[in-house]
This record gives sequence, structure tokens and C-alpha cells, in this order.
Amino acid sequence: MDSVSAQTTVYLTGGTVYLYLHGRSPRNDYLGYRESARITATGDTSVILKIDGLATTDMEDVIIGVYHYGEGAAKVSPPAVERRPVAVMAPTPQIASYIDEFFDLVREQALDRDSVNWEVLRQDAYALSATADSLSDIHDVLEFTLRRIDRHSSLQPPAVHRGWATGNNDDDAIDPNLKYATGRRVDDHMVYLSMPGVSSGHDKTLQAYADSLTRLIERLDQPGTSEWVLDLRRNTGGNCWAMLAGIGPLLGDGVCGYFMQRDGSAASGWWYWEGASWYRRRQQLVLTEPYVLRQPSRIAVLYGPKTSSSGEVVAIAFRGLPNSRSFGQATGGYSTGNRTFYLSDGAAILLTVSVYGDRDKVPFGAKIQPDEVVSPIKGLDAPAEAAAAWLRRGR
Repeated sequence: MDSVSAQTTVYLTGGTVYLYLHGRSPRNDYLGYRESARITATGDTSVILKIDGLATTDMEDVIIGVYHYGEGAAKVSPPAVERRPVAVMAPTPQIASYIDEFFDLVREQALDRDSVNWEVLRQDAYALSATADSLSDIHDVLEFTLRRIDRHSSLQPPAVHRGWATGNNDDDAIDPNLKYATGRRVDDHMVYLSMPGVSSGHDKTLQAYADSLTRLIERLDQPGTSEWVLDLRRNTGGNCWAMLAGIGPLLGDGVCGYFMQRDGSAASGWWYWEGASWYRRRQQLVLTEPYVLRQPSRIAVLYGPKTSSSGEVVAIAFRGLPNSRSFGQATGGYSTGNRTFYLSDGAAILLTVSVYGDRDKVPFGAKIQPDEVVSPIKGLDAPAEAAAAWLRRGR
């Protein structure tokens, strides 16, 4: 494992510029992603950008680039790159014990545990933690290690996890950052819904998200409504149980997907049933006031590269329904299930332990292709237009 330092001079006539660095591996195309400070220029000037990163044995290559946006132009000098080995040093006994605790847990539970070189990862974690004085100093090291194992796994330091679990406030109130679904009627038959993600572990926040989505569906479901466009293109994931409960009136009762191993084994079902989301035989979130659509409806689902994680749960939930068809671009490729584990200092490991499967137990674990691929067109929402055209043809 080597450290990598890059420096370049950029001549600007305006706009904002920064330097970035990351590795690319079979498990993660953006392994160890880093950015330099962003510098904005209002006139002709030159700036020096610097960045430090890592090169590990599992990286196929290291990408270094400059990103410029805004007005003006940028001329980039060839970067000077220095690469040097990370010194092999032992961390303190306390730090070493904490790293061992992490590896004992992750090695036992990770989805692709049999294909990981655990000893290399452990030795690299020791080396990167050699100068650490406290457990908090190595959370970034463990986050980097998780990303080497799986692109969907991550670590929440104790303070971050407390905010996630308490709704980012001390009053047990709904998370002030919560984004609600929006919608509108397109015509007498068709409704458009935009469904964002909800990244929270706070019960009151999750309940508010699910209830508000169901109430929105109820308000928009007027006599004659029989067509729905469900837009998941900005749904980056979060808590799938609130999402499945909230969108349940469109899904209808029944199993709509599974968490399973890559070969389809050990499948455990998730579904919507009578106003609640379920996993196996256990209720996950119950709507305050369930709702049933006025009449059977046809549903067009939109997704794209930002549709990720639990957003992909919702995408899969509608696959296989006879009245549903999907449009747009492939999803983000995070169709894997995470489970939360805790370390002794309160840090939370969100570890990938399964892949998603559809209602026919077809496993995913990568990008999900829509039924109809629709390329973007400048000035036109081509996927939404294609979805609306399909719905209208069925009238």
C-alpha cells in the first residue's frame, strides 16, 4: 500500500476548480475518493491544487483529475505525482484491539467474505492507524476498509449515528431535513408522483414520511384515476420500510421482493400487507391510516443512475406486476441489503450482507435495467414522456 500525493497549477479566467483522486477496483470504481479545497476565481489568476490519497493492491489504477465549473476557462499544467510506501508500523494496543473487533465482526458477516483477502486488509488497517491516538482517529480507516470490501458498506461514527437515530434533534421531533414526496395530476386519468429517499433511523421521522406519502396518494386519487407515474430518479435510498409502507397503495398486498445470497439461496421476503411493510413475518412500519386505491391502476416507474439502495428496493417491488412498466436509465447499482452492527465505541457498521431479489426470486446485486431504456434529451423529460405515452396507449 502506497500513499499518493498530487499537485498541479491551474490558470483560471473564472469559475471554480478542484483536484480529485480515487482508485478503481473490481469492487468499487471510486475507492478512497478525495477532493482538494475548491478555489473560485473572478478574473485571470493561477492556483495551486494539492491532494493526498492511497494506492492499494486491489486498485486496478488511480485516477487523478481536475474539475472546473462556472464561467471562464481553466488551463491545467501536467500534475506532479509522488508515490511512496506507507511505513509498516504497529498501532497502540487499544487501537489494534479495536481494529480486531471490527474485523472479527465484518469477516463473519460480509456478503462476499469468501472472496476477500482479509489479512491484507487487516495489515493495511494497522499501518494506516499507526499514528492514531484515539478510536475516533481511525473511523476513516475503517470506512476506507469497508469500501474495499463492498461499495455499499459504510461506517457511521458515534455522533453521526446518533443524529441518524434521533432525527438530528434533541426533542424527538421529525427530522427537519426530511424531504417529502410531491405529486400532481397530469389529466383526468393520470397522476405524477416524485418519491425521494428517507435516510433516517428515527421512528417519528419514518412514520411522517410514510404517512405523508399515503395521504398524498389519497388526495390525488380522484374518480377516474387509473394511471400513475412513479418517479424514483432522485431516490438515493435510506429506509426501505418507510418507503414500502408509504407507496403500498400502489403496490397492493403481497410479497414484492426478497433479500438473498447471490446464488438465490437464503431468500427472506419483504412485502406490503394491509397498511404495513413486512420483513419475513414481522411488521416493520404500520401506516396511521391505510388507504386502498379507488380502482385497479397501471403504473409507470421511472429510474436512473441516482436511484440507489432502498430506492432500488422500490424499483424491484414493482417489477413483475402485470400492470407496471419501467422507463429511463439503469439504476446506481446498489441493489444490496445492509445490516447494522455496532462497535464498542458506538460506531455503526452498515454492512452489505445480501442482494435484492424480485418477486420471482431473481437475484440482482448490481444495476437494474428498466424495461424500456430512454436516453436523455436536452430540454425534454424523455423518460416521463415515454411513460405517459405508454399509459395513454392503454386507455
